[in-house]
Amino acid sequence: MFQVGEYVVCGSRAVCRVEAIGPLRFKECGGGEYYTLCPPFTSSEEKIYVPVDTALPIRRIVTEREALEALCCLEEAGEGPGAEKPRMPLERYKEMLSSCDIREELKLFRELYRKEQGTGEGRKRLTQADVTYYKRVERLLCDEFSLALGETWERVMERLYDAVSGRRG
Repeated sequence: MFQVGEYVVCGSRAVCRVEAIGPLRFKECGGGEYYTLCPPFTSSEEKIYVPVDTALPIRRIVTEREALEALCCLEEAGEGPGAEKPRMPLERYKEMLSSCDIREELKLFRELYRKEQGTGEGRKRLTQADVTYYKRVERLLCDEFSLALGETWERVMERLYDAVSGRRG
């Protein structure tokens, strides 16, 4: 069980802060307990309500050490599914992103980055699905690493791209 004030990754949706734990007052919900989650990187009043006993993948954000280790080994994030097939199926994107597993998110980011770098004359462009998943995984990683490292979103994005490209900045 998570505590109020903790930051969590809620499936493939967002990095959120646990604002409250308890029954919902505005909905007939059978008395179950819910996490009230708020994304910290938005100016909206958006709240996400997730049952405490949910099957939805939800985990604490990585620690500072884990974030630094992930950035250090992003280039070797494991062989992604793109290595075995020229095109990664959309279902696999969905599966990797919704796994709530940082290693899978890093593999997806690396695979889409490499695919983007491989585009050019005589090659196919990224599909709309590629772009959509690339932006989603980029946002999740930058949100999480920004909180874990205590750095701005922009600095984390720069570090993420330096790491995936093999540059050390």
